[in-house]
Amino acid sequence: MDASMKRRYAAMAAALEETDDDNFMDRRKQRSCWVKSWMEEKSLGVQHLLYNKLERDPGEYKRLLRVSNDVFLQLLARTESRLQKQNTNMRRPISAATRLQLTLRYLASGTYISLRFHSLSAR
Repeated sequence: MDASMKRRYAAMAAALEETDDDNFMDRRKQRSCWVKSWMEEKSLGVQHLLYNKLERDPGEYKRLLRVSNDVFLQLLARTESRLQKQNTNMRRPISAATRLQLTLRYLASGTYISLRFHSLSAR
């Protein structure tokens, strides 16, 4: 190895030594929260309020989801065990009824964009 190559390696080693941070492993990124504070209370959201009000107006309920409330309840009874997720220490899951409502709304509209106005689950 010639002298110029040794000088290059020495310069690179010196540069690495200057930039080496002993506390690199101690400085970890602050973890973000899993659930945003505005999402903690889903019962106050548009999704919950909208469908509660629509249950009182069968025509609008059927127009929005393309099924009557009775048919919705029958579908929910058949699929609830497969749609319901477990509670965790991190957050409460989206209910089976809400999952089914979102699915029916998607199938009725054919677009995901309309869901963001009706659901807190979209970000």
